[in-house]
Amino acid sequence: MATKVFRALADVDDIRRQSERFLTFVTPEPNTGCHLWMGCFDKRHGYGYFRLWPQKTIAGAHRVAWVIANGRLPERVDVDHLCHQRSCVNPTHLEAVSHAENVKRRDVRREALGL
Repeated sequence: MATKVFRALADVDDIRRQSERFLTFVTPEPNTGCHLWMGCFDKRHGYGYFRLWPQKTIAGAHRVAWVIANGRLPERVDVDHLCHQRSCVNPTHLEAVSHAENVKRRDVRREALGL
């Protein structure tokens, strides 16, 4: 499944053609600068998702936002929420990082919160 999603996200031109539909699910939050995803969510993990057409593939909304803004996402890369808000799709709040770096940042956040 991850390979199918990666291939779908690799077609940057196709994803950018879908950006108008993508933006219908986004609401700016004026106090934080977050762009909140108002579409579907994965109940288990809390991340928003977006259905890509014509591939009929579901991809993380934050990953799609990153691709629309920055182009192709490198392989084996996570998209970290710098604002710590899983529903945020503001490209300026997202950073492409290695999985190890993403896990490290998550652990630092949890430790700071006492979790």
